[in-house]
Amino acid sequence: MPRRQEHAFVSLLIPLAIFFFASAKIAYSLQFIISSILCVFGGLAPDILDPMRIYPYYTHRAFFHSQRVLLVVGVIFAVVFIFWYFFIKSDILLYFGSFIFGYILHLLLDARTKMGLPKK
Repeated sequence: MPRRQEHAFVSLLIPLAIFFFASAKIAYSLQFIISSILCVFGGLAPDILDPMRIYPYYTHRAFFHSQRVLLVVGVIFAVVFIFWYFFIKSDILLYFGSFIFGYILHLLLDARTKMGLPKK
């Protein structure tokens, strides 16, 4: 099971890749910095929403770690990205999309483990 540090690192890895390959104008903007921070918070959000439970069995994967939530969040991200890219260049959409992207990365990391994601 990926730990919190691994989720934060992977959620920060994508913005860092954009930082290295993007122009300096984008990489040093306040929007980019806020988006990167929100991506990391999104990567940590599922563990905050589904805290670890020990009784009756050792797990923390409940509703917010499920395949259903991954599907819903993926659709929300696609809609937000399409609206931001094609129609409205709003900072709010960019920030919300960054948070959702971090959440998706978290769920994809958890899906790779032996336990996987519950179907709920």
